Amino acid sequence: MDRSLIKQISCLDHLIHSRALGKNGMKKVLNYTQLQILFYLLHHQGEDVCQKDLENETHLKKASITAILDALADKDLIYREVCESDRRKNFIRLSDKTMEYARKMVEKEKEYNAKIVAGIPEEELAIFFKVTDRVISNIMGEDDEADI
Repeated sequence: MDRSLIKQISCLDHLIHSRALGKNGMKKVLNYTQLQILFYLLHHQGEDVCQKDLENETHLKKASITAILDALADKDLIYREVCESDRRKNFIRLSDKTMEYARKMVEKEKEYNAKIVAGIPEEELAIFFKVTDRVISNIMGEDDEADI
């Protein structure tokens, strides 16, 4: 195979981030990972989401998630609520300021997703997801850091 999977994924990642964030003016306010976390919180509203859930969702390390959550809290987009049964644990919640805006962003995300999969048959999308799930599994199963 002459094409590089890493290069292809990187290109997709860049296009999605720049186009999705650029069109809604969010590039100046949030980065894509911050937006991804807000979406996750919105989709799991009413659930007790803790930092570990976000680490698992994004595959980022604890320190990275902490920094992202601190930045979102500084912008009054989220807040931390101490768990009554385990004071060492914090639940991450969307602020009231974020709720209305986040709902609009979910609608835009759905529209953009529909646009980028237009014309792709369901069977091909199923294969795409199966392959990307395998790639993620292969990456997560690595014992050592990749030397790239």
